Amino acid sequence: MKYSRFAMRIILLISFIAASILQPSNNVQAAASDATFEFTSRTDEVKPGDTIELSVSAKDAKLVYGYELTIQYPAEHLRFKKLVSAFSPASFHKLFDKEPGKLLIFGAKTGNQQGDNGNLDLAKIQFDVISKKKVEITITAELSKVKLMTRDLDASTIDVSKKIDFRLKPQIQIQLKDIAGHWAEKNVLRALELGFVVGYPDLTFRPDRSITREEFAAMLAKAMELYPEENKTIFKDQQVIQAWANTSVLALVEKGIITGFPDKTFRPARDITRSELAVIMARTLKLDTNDVPRTAFNDSQEMMGWAEPSIAAAVNAGLLQGRGNNWFKGNEFTTRAEAVKAILSILDTISETDLEESE
Repeated sequence: MKYSRFAMRIILLISFIAASILQPSNNVQAAASDATFEFTSRTDEVKPGDTIELSVSAKDAKLVYGYELTIQYPAEHLRFKKLVSAFSPASFHKLFDKEPGKLLIFGAKTGNQQGDNGNLDLAKIQFDVISKKKVEITITAELSKVKLMTRDLDASTIDVSKKIDFRLKPQIQIQLKDIAGHWAEKNVLRALELGFVVGYPDLTFRPDRSITREEFAAMLAKAMELYPEENKTIFKDQQVIQAWANTSVLALVEKGIITGFPDKTFRPARDITRSELAVIMARTLKLDTNDVPRTAFNDSQEMMGWAEPSIAAAVNAGLLQGRGNNWFKGNEFTTRAEAVKAILSILDTISETDLEESE
């Protein structure tokens, strides 16, 4: 009796499934125990609308004629798109995705072929990111089980529990009214995307308004993901620090980035001067402030002694600029736009330093 190719595939698939519930032979168990599996992705950060590709591979496999993969994923955040490729061109594949959040992929060789050995690319699967979450969360995909099959249809199941965590970054939909055309527009939009600033309820950012000590502390600590080791009282006026800024202030104090005043107050509502901003930047980045050449600003003679080395270090590093006509204006207050630019400069410098150290 002759069977169509489709019928042969169904017969082989049924045989594979049936074999997977039988007791595997010792040879197959030994071969399976030697194999290890990888579940990987090229990215760990996603946003709604992205397509991600997950790869499944086996190392040190022996006589693999077919396989079954069980992949679990959060259906409210990811939607299966397609099976991109599999381990053998002369093979067929069947995919079951009727159960939300669970994907079963069957693959098997066809015809008179030998099983594959060594390092094998089993499958690549694409998912669309469909999450509607408005906050940053972690979503996890898991390769939970793998079944390997020999040409004799002996099958062995391996519990692998390989997981990939993706950080979901929600798309920023905020349309601020007062930043279009501002010199800091791109910086503010980037800061919004990174999540360390927000606008006001009236959808303004007020980029030219001065920034307070507690506001800047909240921005910087959030941007650098700093948290205090313990919640304790440090300053006499700590009770007037806003709740949304208190842990940020404590984190920066623990790191030696921000300090209080000699009378042991923090004065959270006081605006930060440009001199203070320079000192904070120098402390954050641990800039060398010893024997730094004096700046050539017109008002360099007027700079405070405690701030001048930090100003010079930050300016020489390209992290701070003057306010036009060669004036630094260290005693003037820092604007929200200047604060955003300074924090982005800090983040970029840290990122560049980490990259250089890894090379």
